[in-house]
Amino acid sequence: MNMGIYAYQFCFSGTEETLKEAVENGTWEEMKIDGPGIFIGFGMEMEQTLMGAASPRKFPTKEEAAAIRTVKDAHQYDFIGIYSPGYEEYTMLINGADSFWIAKAELDDRYRELFRASYNAEDGSSDELWKYESALPVTVTAVDSEHPPLADMPSYTGKTIRELQEEGFRICWLFATTTDPAKEDFNRAFTLPGIDGNSISVNGSFSYNEFNEYCLLDMEQGMYRYTFSLDGNAESLEAAVKDGTFPDMTVHEMTYSGMSEAAANMLLFADP
Repeated sequence: MNMGIYAYQFCFSGTEETLKEAVENGTWEEMKIDGPGIFIGFGMEMEQTLMGAASPRKFPTKEEAAAIRTVKDAHQYDFIGIYSPGYEEYTMLINGADSFWIAKAELDDRYRELFRASYNAEDGSSDELWKYESALPVTVTAVDSEHPPLADMPSYTGKTIRELQEEGFRICWLFATTTDPAKEDFNRAFTLPGIDGNSISVNGSFSYNEFNEYCLLDMEQGMYRYTFSLDGNAESLEAAVKDGTFPDMTVHEMTYSGMSEAAANMLLFADP
């Protein structure tokens, strides 16, 4: 069980059968703890926060971009990776400190052989593929494009979804926990209110979780993508959409999530 930023473990007497019976008759919350609880560390939400702080996205300087030699080097920075349809080339768009960069690796017959062998394999073939791919040499070039700064993220705390949409933020993904296991779905479509009375279709997922609740929105603005946290879970989100209060929900923490689909379309798929 979580309380604040910490997690604890408690033991109860009984078996799987007695627990199932208590759940079925609605008395499981009345089960008595057997012995003292024990401290087991940070709660899940705090662990995610600490992991994000410990592994922040890195944006290369001009000198660091010039030092990129392999796919593995490129992967240490904030990037989007795209494979060509026939797997002849792997292109990475890298978000640098002052500009965007493109790193390209040529994929040879050996790569495609390892790729076919690793598809749905459980014998370690995927590890061999990654080792081969990560060592491939890359060529790095600067992108002749405007490089906008990231949004002032702390200034968005407390704003409503409506205010974000009016500033040009576009909802592109949502994630929420649910207390109903029948609702769990990791790839479903949602219809949400947009601005000017228009509806928008968004993909997302509901994850069954009895002990923690999250409600997150991914939104894109210009070249970048951000994640916003909201109070509640899937049930409160559904209720807000149903009663029309969804646009008035306020966001809390805002974090940078990566480059947007627009950045990839503009910088990777633009006509030469």
